[in-house]
Amino acid sequence: SSETSCLKGCHHCCFHPVAVSPMEIENIKEDNSAYDQNRLKKQKENLNDSSTISYEDRACIYLNNGTCTIYEKRPLICRLTHVKSSPENCHLENEIANVVHLPVNKAALIVGAFYISHPDIDLIPNHL
Repeated sequence: SSETSCLKGCHHCCFHPVAVSPMEIENIKEDNSAYDQNRLKKQKENLNDSSTISYEDRACIYLNNGTCTIYEKRPLICRLTHVKSSPENCHLENEIANVVHLPVNKAALIVGAFYISHPDIDLIPNHL
């Protein structure tokens, strides 16, 4: 969308926990996509207490040098996350910033309802 301020190289949203469906993770795993195994280990060890994990280790395991290694197969939640405000405001540790998301459309509401109601939706580290 022309309204979004998200640009290539912006990846602050990749430091938030990402929930996926079993179908999405299977789609990702089909290509044997490389991921940061050390980061995955740290995330699994600190799944219930993210305050003990460094900001860098909170990043999606598929984020490599600021680039999504699974961009073509990224989960729906990643496809729907866009902001109108400065991307810097999305930094997870920026508590005072105002993040302005693009208006939610019907498709996003349907996806959101699916994620909330589907019992097999879980964070990426729990699927691997």
